[in-house]
Amino acid sequence: MVLQGYSFDVSEKEINPSQLTEEIRNSEITISVDSSKIVELDRGSVQLTVLFKSELSDEEELILNLLVQEHQADFTPPSNTVILGHQVKSTGKVVPGPFTSDGKMRILSSHKPVIDGKESYNYFAGSGDDVDKAEIGGGPLFSIAASGSGYYTQDVRFLNSHPEVQEVIWLYGGSMSWDGAGWGDSMDFETRADPTTVVPRSEAEGMGLPVDYNLDGTRVYYAGPGSGTHALGSFPVWVPNFSGSGYWDLDKETMTPVPNTQGKGAHDWHTEEKSTGFFLKNVSIYKNSYNPTIIDATESIPLPYGWWFRLGLNVVSNNNVKIWGFLRLYRERLANDR
Repeated sequence: MVLQGYSFDVSEKEINPSQLTEEIRNSEITISVDSSKIVELDRGSVQLTVLFKSELSDEEELILNLLVQEHQADFTPPSNTVILGHQVKSTGKVVPGPFTSDGKMRILSSHKPVIDGKESYNYFAGSGDDVDKAEIGGGPLFSIAASGSGYYTQDVRFLNSHPEVQEVIWLYGGSMSWDGAGWGDSMDFETRADPTTVVPRSEAEGMGLPVDYNLDGTRVYYAGPGSGTHALGSFPVWVPNFSGSGYWDLDKETMTPVPNTQGKGAHDWHTEEKSTGFFLKNVSIYKNSYNPTIIDATESIPLPYGWWFRLGLNVVSNNNVKIWGFLRLYRERLANDR
């Protein structure tokens, strides 16, 4: 394959090749980028060369020129953003058929996340953690007692929301039981994210915080070193942007944030609490179910820093309804457990 190269004189500009490559991939350029590299010329100047699988259109070449001009190599990722998640490796194997001659499965799949340099263990939780005391299982129970029609919730947190601990929780299932449910009653199980705290420039400068960010409504985006109206006042909390119009992407190799200057990123940081999705949504319940109803997933779902659960009970029957249950989790081993 003959690659098409585009070169730029960047002697007056610092370039981060891997970050620029990610910015190109997130732009409207449809041709796959092969690599970008910085070439030192004999005359002492520096050229950036970006290689593509084929030639760009005039419009794409213009986009590339703008990306190189606007590129800021000195973006410093906020600390602890790596806690967004981990690479999860498959524990399955490829075999010639799933069953042996006696009808048993050759391999049983595992929900357990395999994390380089980390240890995780199975945990059955009937309650959340006490994040103030850093106590596992010391928080509220997974239960709601409703009296009449209405929407009732129970918020449950784990130590992944504790900034001094920051353990990642992996959800892969659970069970629920209920009593007294009427026709039309249902339950939800939602994941939610805490807000990312920001500090206005007038306060941040006195605190010595880098004022590198601006606000678009509740969303935080990177403005450049010292060019913003706000500084981060806490570790950022990641919220998926399902429409692909976010201000942040994630470098999956280094697990660090990459500002999306085109506003087409996969994530956002919000200054207010946000829903990040539902593990269960409008699941109908009726009468009594004292034998636990199993809820299972084929994958482990990470609950990163700043995320927590909300158990919801929607009663339309005007009955006095109770729900309760437990979760099946994997969690990274805490420092005091090692």
